Amino acid sequence: MTDKPAGFGHPSHKREIWAQLLESGAYDSFLKNMEINEGVFPAISDSGVGSMPDQLVMFYLNRNFRMGVDKYEDTSLLGKTSDNRICVMMVFPNSSSINSPVHREKKEDEQLRSFFDLSGVLTVRPLANSNCRMGVTIKGGNNMEHHNHNDVGSYTVVLGREIMAGDPGSIPYTANIFNTKYRYTYKTIGSYGHPEKVRPLSQIALLLQRRVSLKRQSLPVVNGNKNRKTGLS
Repeated sequence: MTDKPAGFGHPSHKREIWAQLLESGAYDSFLKNMEINEGVFPAISDSGVGSMPDQLVMFYLNRNFRMGVDKYEDTSLLGKTSDNRICVMMVFPNSSSINSPVHREKKEDEQLRSFFDLSGVLTVRPLANSNCRMGVTIKGGNNMEHHNHNDVGSYTVVLGREIMAGDPGSIPYTANIFNTKYRYTYKTIGSYGHPEKVRPLSQIALLLQRRVSLKRQSLPVVNGNKNRKTGLS
């Protein structure tokens, strides 16, 4: 006999994680502030080019967490077929139905930039009604993330609604795409497929020199002298 309610352990744990995440504002803040400009979002890691938050989900979050983003109040249910579970939930009364819309004016600093310190993602954008229409997202962080791409330092540049240069996002999953032996042989997952800063030739030469030096140190000594089996000396 167990003293735990059958089947409720994991859901209870997940509920607490989500409660803490939502209370901190991290969840809804990330979704609404990832937008670069004019409805364009960056395709980082395994998201795809053209990806954006579901409008019905954003309506739900906007009402429940008092986000105050006006454009998510104009969401229509007509023609929505992307996720029938969300569509059915929103057709019938739910927790967002009892909340009236709110309006919150963003401060200038909030309009100009959004920085997510845990993931190291910075987005900068023009002010509303500005003559400038260019926005940029830069990906920092590290290469030890879930669904990781070697994309530290990559960027997405947007002019109006057009991506001028950016992360290619995901590719169709294959049988070995999460196998570490093969994962980074896919060019769009390795650094080759990402817009990143190019090292100066002097740095590249120094790296190559270090690699040769390390390789020499790892090779066996022949006849007690410094000559190596490879002919390097």
